[in-house]
Amino acid sequence: MASFEARCAPGEQDAECSPELAPRGRIATPPEPIALGMTPDGGTLLVACGWGRALFAHPLREGDGLSFTAPLAREPRGFALDKTGRFAIVAHAVGSRVSVVSIEKGSVLHERALDWRDKVLDPFTSSVVANVPRHAVQGFAVAVLGERAHVPLVLVYPGDPLVSSGGYGLSVEEIAPYFPHEPALAVLDIPAAARGESGEDNTDVILRTPYDVVSADASRASAGRPPRPKGAPP
Repeated sequence: MASFEARCAPGEQDAECSPELAPRGRIATPPEPIALGMTPDGGTLLVACGWGRALFAHPLREGDGLSFTAPLAREPRGFALDKTGRFAIVAHAVGSRVSVVSIEKGSVLHERALDWRDKVLDPFTSSVVANVPRHAVQGFAVAVLGERAHVPLVLVYPGDPLVSSGGYGLSVEEIAPYFPHEPALAVLDIPAAARGESGEDNTDVILRTPYDVVSADASRASAGRPPRPKGAPP
């Protein structure tokens, strides 16, 4: 990863300077640095590295700042610091999880699984199948409000990895309700997660549009299909 600074062009005085970006240095990071942040004191650069599966910290001032590489689960993407600057809340593009990293310790304190269970109608037996897994993906952004972190996600049906899919896939005419992608919001209690506490009490997965289908699935949705309310996960 390269850093740059603004410099005056050769021969120009400060009063008439037209700054140009000039290379200042390079920082070796784990593979795929994708999101940047900085500690409140400005002493440490934080980098989420997707393929590197890590949150990387590099000191910006000589003799000051932190240096660590905290291993994470797959595909870390967006992250944000809590109001104290002591914890980083990291969202993942896949894997149904949110990670909490201690900036002081340089390690993961807590990983919160975000799997959801749903009920669908089996197209062959016309019976209701319970506990069908839905995974949370596309964790690209994090917003911290007070002592809670808000992570927009999308719930998807992953299917059975041990069963080959049919040539025609699933149809919304056969499975009701079948909304392959559903927007959701994970709300994380940061102090509880930092203490390593787990459980449904610390994270609520809230469906933002319980009756609607996202635009990607609009063409597959049946006209006039009655919506089914979504309840809390078991």
